[in-house]
Amino acid sequence: MKFDDYQLALLKQRYLFPGETPAGMFRRVARYIGVAESETLMNEGKFMPNSPTLMNAGREGLSQLSACFVLPIYDSIDSIYDTLKHTAKIHQSGGGTGFNFSNLRPKGDLVSRTKGVASGPVSFLRVYDVGTEVVKQGGLRRGANMGMLRTDHPDIMEFLTCKTQEGQIRNFNISVSIDDKFMDALQGNRDYDLINPRTGDVWETVGSREIWDKMIAQTWNNGEPGFFFVDTVNKFNPHPELGKLEACNPCGESALLPYESCVLGSVNLANHVLDDGSDYDWEGLEHSVRIGVDFLNNVIDRNQFPIPEIEEATKRTNKIGLGVMGWADSLIKLGIRYDDKEALKLADRVMGFIQTRAHDQSDGRNMIVTTIAPTGSISIICNCSSGIEPNFAKVETRNQFGTTYTRKHPLLGQYDEDLFVMAHDVTWAMHVAHQATFQKHVDNAISKTINLPATASMHEVEIAVRTAYNMGCKGTTLYRDRSRKEQVIVKECEHCSV
Repeated sequence: MKFDDYQLALLKQRYLFPGETPAGMFRRVARYIGVAESETLMNEGKFMPNSPTLMNAGREGLSQLSACFVLPIYDSIDSIYDTLKHTAKIHQSGGGTGFNFSNLRPKGDLVSRTKGVASGPVSFLRVYDVGTEVVKQGGLRRGANMGMLRTDHPDIMEFLTCKTQEGQIRNFNISVSIDDKFMDALQGNRDYDLINPRTGDVWETVGSREIWDKMIAQTWNNGEPGFFFVDTVNKFNPHPELGKLEACNPCGESALLPYESCVLGSVNLANHVLDDGSDYDWEGLEHSVRIGVDFLNNVIDRNQFPIPEIEEATKRTNKIGLGVMGWADSLIKLGIRYDDKEALKLADRVMGFIQTRAHDQSDGRNMIVTTIAPTGSISIICNCSSGIEPNFAKVETRNQFGTTYTRKHPLLGQYDEDLFVMAHDVTWAMHVAHQATFQKHVDNAISKTINLPATASMHEVEIAVRTAYNMGCKGTTLYRDRSRKEQVIVKECEHCSV
């Protein structure tokens, strides 16, 4: 692969050892993991593991290779601060962490030992945010977190509004954990009980619509909270005897048990299209999938886990997350528009193919085999569209590494411009349809953003979330363009020459 200035800046900032070239990085990673064929796939941009594997494989000290972790928080000061300590270790090594704060007693509740009153989960969410701020991941990037709270927690309204002001709690994404009971109450416009998790007693009864309207308004305002459909997630829980899945990683694609981690890797569909654009190279795609599964299993074996509890939980279920990136670019090469129904038919076919081959190669070792991550950094390395997202713009401006980079889509000029369907050209319904179609063939979940234009209404946000729930998505995230002052990627002027 050839790399432009932005790709090289990213590689030097985060991935390359001193004096190392990109090809040297791929060689180092392949040798450390012990899958020789993966070096060729990485060099060709056909498969790429998650960032911590690229950063840390072969690094002196802690070679922590997992991307995703979920840690428990129980209703005691010891648990809260032990988990914060474990979080710091994970962030230092390059991982991201997810938490569900719903076990914590509500603000104003009794603290029997001191005869005082509890400060509530949002106060500890802020403590974790500050803790993250002072620990850089391996000196390379800041930590990322997911904070969740159930809809029936007494502090749900405070949680929903804790990031109203831009810049607050910067190191967390937040999502609300929504169960079927809440959605049923909403459907009937009924009241809904908020439960004190310490006692199990009803704390307060409120209108389900009041909670829902606040969720939708906040999401319209700045893209948070996201939505985690907890009962849908657990309908497909492969190990209910081990516990309920109640939290996920920062980007939402990996629902995990307490102390579990997951290693991710993605196959680049764009680089598996035949040169004549007639179809995928199905034989080559199968080869990449099988090598990817072997690679990720070897990552588990070679991993140096931050604490014993994580190693024990991870090796109990051996969860891996093989996914895809370059989906939108592969459609361009195949002559199919992202917003065409033919794209959905192909999504069903290609992900079904990958799911079958990945499970065949796993041969029962892994309780979870497939997951679709956002692939933000690794899709930049491979110069392809991220995950299953449409491209954001034909020309993008990225404000990163202290520099502004303007990047033109690499396929422009080679294909009919009508095929370049951008994120804001796609209706919310088609965004959801893509996610729901891929989800049929994915064990865990999918990181997917429903990108909405700046003019989108709150009603559109509401209908999009309801549709995602009804279509079997395990969660959803929506973002209305320019709803935040700070936006990493912005689209160039609509009338600019491309």
